[in-house]
Amino acid sequence: MYLGVNEPRYDLETPDSTAVGMVVRPQDSAQGLVVNNYANFKSGVDFTDVHTSAGEFNLFRGLPDTLGYRDGGNVAKLAAVKVSGTFGNNDRPYRTDDFDFINLRLFTSNDAGNAAHIENFYGLRLEGFRGVNSGIIKNGWGIYIAPSQLKNYFSGQVGIGTTVIAHALTVSSPADPIQVSGLQYSNEDSDVLTVDQQGVVHKKSLPSIRQNFVTTLTDTNLSAETSMYIHKGGDAFFTLPPASERKGQSWQIVNMGSGIITLSEPFCVGNESRLYILNTPGQYSYELFSDGEMYISIR
Repeated sequence: MYLGVNEPRYDLETPDSTAVGMVVRPQDSAQGLVVNNYANFKSGVDFTDVHTSAGEFNLFRGLPDTLGYRDGGNVAKLAAVKVSGTFGNNDRPYRTDDFDFINLRLFTSNDAGNAAHIENFYGLRLEGFRGVNSGIIKNGWGIYIAPSQLKNYFSGQVGIGTTVIAHALTVSSPADPIQVSGLQYSNEDSDVLTVDQQGVVHKKSLPSIRQNFVTTLTDTNLSAETSMYIHKGGDAFFTLPPASERKGQSWQIVNMGSGIITLSEPFCVGNESRLYILNTPGQYSYELFSDGEMYISIR
């Protein structure tokens, strides 16, 4: 069956779409095929499968020869439903705000408190394969989108391997649920994953990671954003927050200057409590770790 709607008259000497009429009002529409099925069932009717639909398309191949079916050819591509669209310019400033190959909509009643309900709703559903020889499929994809310039957007939550979805992405797998191509395998223990300010994951090796440090010359308030302080000035006063605010964290303080560093909070070296970091060999560098109660020199 061939169906054409608003098809230009190519038999004219000068083909012109106005020969078949043009849309003149915003509320006008042009559908090639509209099918409505007004489902109406008696009470107690319960179908266990999709027996009711507005349209059904079937493509048959591989029927028994006893039915008079003959097929010995090789078909590169088959489709039960094929949808295609054409959009050119023809040297005219055409404009379409949104172009959908397939547009899916669900209309529900505007009546508040309507007792009707849908137990499970599927926007697009591919059911399990039927029959006994689904193994004839060598490579299969539920959804395959080839154009690399397309973005893919999911407004709701997404579950992989589970229907119990608690987060924007919930993955359920017995082991090793995620593989990221591009973060190449390495058996070196020095490889780590980092996340940048845009939330992008990168693989780095430990030697390539620079420690966040600050060089000081005078009094300084220590920041949680800095891991090491190298002092190159004279006498200085370093202000630290209480150890309870730094539980499980540490600062490295190195005194390379000409003066002494005095701390606002004491730290323990063994069983001895100190407030000063000298600039003499063996006493110029300390890593101050907080156990939640006090600062402890661990190096």
